Amino acid sequence: MKIKRMLFLISFLTFFILASCSIEKKDNDGMKDDDVEIIEKPSHNDYSKMTNRQMESAVNYKMNYRPSDGYVGDLMPYYENGTYYLFFLKDQGSSYNHSIFLVETKDFFNYEEKGEILRSGLPGTQDNWIGTGSLCKVGNTYYYFYTGHNENMPLHERIMVATSKNDLYHFKKLDGIYIDPTSEFNTNDFRDPDVTYDKENDKFILTVTTAAKLGGALIVKYDVARDLKSYTFDKILYKDTEGFWNMECSDTFKINNYWYLSYSGQDDTLWYAKSRSQYTGYGSSIYGSATRIEGKFFYAPKSVSDGINTYFVGWARRRATCDDSKSSSWAGNIVVSKIKQNSDGSITLTKIDNLNKYFNYKHNIDNDSVKINKNDVYEFGYHYDSFMLEGDFKYSGNKDFGFVFGLGKDESSLGHINLSPSKKVMEYMLMNKKKIDTEVKANFIEGKTYHFTLVSEGSVIVLYIDDIACITTRYYGKISTIFGFYTTGSEVEFSNLTFRQRG
Repeated sequence: MKIKRMLFLISFLTFFILASCSIEKKDNDGMKDDDVEIIEKPSHNDYSKMTNRQMESAVNYKMNYRPSDGYVGDLMPYYENGTYYLFFLKDQGSSYNHSIFLVETKDFFNYEEKGEILRSGLPGTQDNWIGTGSLCKVGNTYYYFYTGHNENMPLHERIMVATSKNDLYHFKKLDGIYIDPTSEFNTNDFRDPDVTYDKENDKFILTVTTAAKLGGALIVKYDVARDLKSYTFDKILYKDTEGFWNMECSDTFKINNYWYLSYSGQDDTLWYAKSRSQYTGYGSSIYGSATRIEGKFFYAPKSVSDGINTYFVGWARRRATCDDSKSSSWAGNIVVSKIKQNSDGSITLTKIDNLNKYFNYKHNIDNDSVKINKNDVYEFGYHYDSFMLEGDFKYSGNKDFGFVFGLGKDESSLGHINLSPSKKVMEYMLMNKKKIDTEVKANFIEGKTYHFTLVSEGSVIVLYIDDIACITTRYYGKISTIFGFYTTGSEVEFSNLTFRQRG
């Protein structure tokens, strides 16, 4: 009896010591991706008999957040003390004319809704519709500069201000405070203020999207007095060179020794220009004109930084009828990509960290290496409502290849992300290659190995190819079908494949 008790005590102490070591290791080193993997395969609803609309309603969007009663429009992210505050223009549902709502997150996976923060005004007020803005903190006061839009007013758009003391939840509009377009600029388009507080000169600096009266989209700089009672137009920061009538949601941010000016060309996609100064040099012969960085389904992103990493927080366009053949609509789901700076100062978009913690079930797959050629289609796996495929690829030849979605359903509605070595692009292709909806430059080199990550939640799909490009897509009705790889003639080898699902 005493021997058994002693053995029990030894076993208990051994377990306690090992457990303590394990806990201490996690506390010191942080949680590893493998530590959060689950053993049991997650349950998965059968979406095969659902309509596209029913699928959208049934998906639990977490990483690609959207409110249950509407959609996410232009985001205005702000970071403080470990939390990302994502203000956005809410479309439909409880929103009145794009009132500003707020969700908070610490990791871009789990979002906490905080509700309406700033409500659009009644008819007859300047901000009957609210437009995009931004905020900064001075002392214990937050200043929210935003767009007041009303086409029935003499000035269709004016910059307005709301303030909140001590927190980010109780903003009050300041009556009679407006920043207006000066005589050079169009009174219909004067929007999307991006604010910086200049501590040295005790003033606010705004970049504003507008247009010259004689035509041409512009991003301009205004200086605003600390008491908000006076302002001056300073300079034109950037002139459009692509034929856009508007450059929405402009933003300036710094990574290491470069400053970046980003904007979304109206009805197009995200562009950026670089400089060594925050407010000069963009588009100059030294630094070059703006470059497109994503496809048309990643729209109106603005940057946010935690002091270490910088991200673009935007939204994936939707289609109002959940039909891939229809035109896209304003507002959708949140999409976040991390910004990577290259040695020459250019930037590319890459996946956010810790995706393995989110997609925490790792599937056993029959082949982690696949080779296709001629006109092959390889059926890789089941299209779950939330999954990630990661691996490498290299190719020989000059023919198109890529990823195909919707196999086993309606072959006329297949979706493709096409990689074209000859055209040097990645393309978002609809209806079995009958329509190219968007593309982004991607200069591939034959024989070189590339690492890719394909991330999918609901109808939102994002493909990242390290150091090359990424593209956001939206495919409806593909859950509970099969996805895979294809080639139109090149020989392509996919290797080191891992397939993960959200638990």
